[in-house]
Amino acid sequence: MNSDDESVIETKVRNSEMSSDVKISRECLNQRVNKKDRKYQDSYIKFGFTFDVEKGEPKCVICLERLASESMKPSKLKRHLVTKHPQFQHKEEDFFKRYENSIKVQKNTMRNFTSVPTKALAASLEASYLIAKTKKPHSIGESLVLPAAIKIVSIMYGE
Repeated sequence: MNSDDESVIETKVRNSEMSSDVKISRECLNQRVNKKDRKYQDSYIKFGFTFDVEKGEPKCVICLERLASESMKPSKLKRHLVTKHPQFQHKEEDFFKRYENSIKVQKNTMRNFTSVPTKALAASLEASYLIAKTKKPHSIGESLVLPAAIKIVSIMYGE
């Protein structure tokens, strides 16, 4: 066999590999097209599920577990409720709405208590930057800057 025959064989092998790749990608594309994209319905709250807008997934209001979008079928939502939360399976729709509302209130309350005011954060970063510029150990912030800041605030605002 000469080199021309070898190059022809290599070309045929490459073409056959490419055609199989094209077939595979077409099959994947057809599977994606055939997938039914389910939308959240308000009636799913009776199974204890709400829709998480940020993530785009159904979320259980009891355990806050997120399910895949493909799981947004009433039968799968009900199965989750029955298997993971059997004590809630006979509850009314209003119960789950109240539960969801209480979770939102708790989330907002926690966010308010744990968030750092932006001005306080900016002041802290500025103090850290000044300490770093002097090339002193950061422990000086605890031993010198913090007591000085406390004295300044108590003098300014009285205590």
